Amino acid sequence: MFADEVINTLLDNPKITDVVELSFTSYHKVDYECLISCSFTIAHQKIHVYIGVPSNWDLALFDVYIVGFMDFPYIPHIDFRSGKLCLFELEGVLIDTDFSGLLVCCISRAFQMLSDGLLHKNKQEFIREFELYWKNLPGIGLIKCDIACRIECQSIKFIQQTDNNAQGVGSGSYKKNNDIGLYFAASNPDGFNAWGVRGSQHNGIALYFHAYSEIYPPDCRQALEVEFINNLLSFVPVNKYPNDCLKIICKSDRVRLFLFQIEQPDGTMTGIGIVLKNASISNVNGRFQIIYDNTLKITPLSLQRVDKAFLMNRTKSESISSKMKCLLIGCGSIGGYLANELISAGFDDITFVDDDSLKEENIYRHILGSDYIDINKANALERYFKKRIPHLITHAKGVDIRQLIEDSVIDFDDYDLILSATGNHNVNRWINKEVHFRDIDVPVFYVWNEPLDIGCHAAVISASYDGCYECFFTHSIYTLIDSTAYTAPGETAVTTPAGCGGSYVPYSASVSIRSASLCMDLITRYLDGRCKSNVLVSMKGDGYYFTNAGLSVTDVYRNQHDKIYMKEIRDFNNGECEVCK
Repeated sequence: MFADEVINTLLDNPKITDVVELSFTSYHKVDYECLISCSFTIAHQKIHVYIGVPSNWDLALFDVYIVGFMDFPYIPHIDFRSGKLCLFELEGVLIDTDFSGLLVCCISRAFQMLSDGLLHKNKQEFIREFELYWKNLPGIGLIKCDIACRIECQSIKFIQQTDNNAQGVGSGSYKKNNDIGLYFAASNPDGFNAWGVRGSQHNGIALYFHAYSEIYPPDCRQALEVEFINNLLSFVPVNKYPNDCLKIICKSDRVRLFLFQIEQPDGTMTGIGIVLKNASISNVNGRFQIIYDNTLKITPLSLQRVDKAFLMNRTKSESISSKMKCLLIGCGSIGGYLANELISAGFDDITFVDDDSLKEENIYRHILGSDYIDINKANALERYFKKRIPHLITHAKGVDIRQLIEDSVIDFDDYDLILSATGNHNVNRWINKEVHFRDIDVPVFYVWNEPLDIGCHAAVISASYDGCYECFFTHSIYTLIDSTAYTAPGETAVTTPAGCGGSYVPYSASVSIRSASLCMDLITRYLDGRCKSNVLVSMKGDGYYFTNAGLSVTDVYRNQHDKIYMKEIRDFNNGECEVCK
């Protein structure tokens, strides 16, 4: 059925001839429902192609192969390992399951792609996909790089890894499938330590330059030639380099490693690596050139950046600076998930404070597991995140925050952000008073859960704006009323299975995750300049378990119609706040 429909569709196109169904259904190790052979007439050329219909055509569309691709002109969007055309980027694309319509669309795309390539209309695509073609070069190796970028010339260190030391960068599968080798390069020894890479270190060079004319990838069907490397070196501005850099480049080593960071004329960045054996570099008439004989061996390297600046490109807000110092007070359920949010957002200098240890009963609502039981929570978080994230700067203080402040071990003024995830109003009120009376001009973020599934809150308080944490509370006879609370006064969800020494408020990890996310969103808003006052943000839960437990809610809960509500803290202030009045 598939074959007949494909053939009929192809025969409707006058530029497609020689249509015939093939007797085999597997091509380049891919199984198809059917394979059709035909010829496209494009730019006065007859091109022999195979069209494959995969079983999941409604998800993957159709495959078009150039037969005899090794002799075909070198044009963009062809996988020169198989001759397959890269027709569409399917990520995020909606596909209508109309077989004939999809086939016509794919054929039309193939015609356009081949025509543009043969007529040199899309040559610029080689620039955009330079590294993809480079990766297909024969004998390609891999180098992972933790180096600073856009530095014209820098001496680096590299390690050629083996099966025994490749585990540090998660590349065991690559090593097994590649006899050429795996390399790791770093600007300084800290890079090797951060990624757990060990081995003998050798000298290498990283060169950055702005190309004054386009540099296109070499034909990946052929071995890399020395002329291509010499062309790259011709862009390197010899006369601008100081003598120490010239000595590094021209230093005689049997094995030489070069990393090139190329900024193309249109601003596109290209990163590639090359290992040279039995070659030297000389300054020939103001241009670096390779001097070699027939013992020269060239190994191209696919470059994979693992430096923090590159890794954070996908997630970091422009308002977040890696130089910001955070003080996180409270490393329990909320604090652990908030720490994860902070680090994932790009904060990499965090001081953890908590005087409590992780216990067995904590692990089902904490980011940490059984490996950290009986370890101080601050120290445990530091260990956990240092294992996960390289180059992280952390400090753990397993002491009560009040003691640390009174002993001058910690100074609030030393931080760019203060975050309290203790969930304890009394501790938060103490922090609020200390910050206010010491005239600390650092924003403080507070985050806390309410019992069960009733909701959670986050607040930001800065000396730049009116209102403070104490404004949330009003005095009644012999008691203090929390005007933010969803839980009615006098109600308690505290559970004490072990008596007074083992009480806790029941809530799940999912509530803490929501609280951390709520607080992280508030932090981003503040740093983006979108908070023009001190605010409280409250997230209302559905209250199913709360009400089933026989607990009552406040008018605050009943009157909040939106799931998330933001209120300026100065609206809580009735002029009687003993801290900020």
